[in-house]
Amino acid sequence: MRCTIRLCKMPMQYITVLLVIVSHCSCKDKENLFFQLYVSNSSSVDASVGIPAINYALQLINNDSSLLPNYNLTYIEVQNPECNPKVAVKGFIEEIRRNTTSVLIVGPDCTGPTEAIASLAQHWNLVTISTGSISPSLSDNFTYPFLLRVSPSATGIAGGLTSLMKQFNWKYLGIITVDIPIFRDVKAAIVKELQFQQKSIIEDIVFLNNHNPQQSVRDIHASAARIIYINTYHDYGREIMCQAASLGMFYPD
Repeated sequence: MRCTIRLCKMPMQYITVLLVIVSHCSCKDKENLFFQLYVSNSSSVDASVGIPAINYALQLINNDSSLLPNYNLTYIEVQNPECNPKVAVKGFIEEIRRNTTSVLIVGPDCTGPTEAIASLAQHWNLVTISTGSISPSLSDNFTYPFLLRVSPSATGIAGGLTSLMKQFNWKYLGIITVDIPIFRDVKAAIVKELQFQQKSIIEDIVFLNNHNPQQSVRDIHASAARIIYINTYHDYGREIMCQAASLGMFYPD
């Protein structure tokens, strides 16, 4: 930052006063303001694709003199391979021990690391903004008072799904669920909403995490279900859709 003063055609007494003032002014370069950016990479999440957008946003902010004057907003990148909570916590502790002071945490994008980081960060009064975590457990404001998230809770799908069934007058639903907490919560929300709408699940198939869902697809294929909701992450979803296609599960069969 520069301090520029025009001295042309100015009386000598004023120049003397200004020189005294300038000698005591705090003209200095912008101070860096850091936030921690957690970059999650797994089969379900690749947060690195958002970095160019973040860099562009920072460029706009830092070039606008009306936003954060005297500061240059930047980030410290913390890698979180395979969305591992232990790795995320290790990265958080390492950054806290550095001389640089973070004012905010952006990420992680996976539920496990987000729960771990948000639980710790509140003790430093650090706000955590998660862009992709959708677990219903994160809606607990008492446990996570400093957590904000961009994506809504996954249980919100229940209202949309039942509205779709009502629109097309579907009475029954088949559902395939991977057995992990987030999707168990989603299924519970769907069941509750269907009961309220006087509709029901005709076939409820659950398969274990890290297991091939092939048998689950065969089971639901053998059932009377024709409207099927895949209650999993997209990697399992692709696998289920491919297996369903190989079994000829197409409308109107």
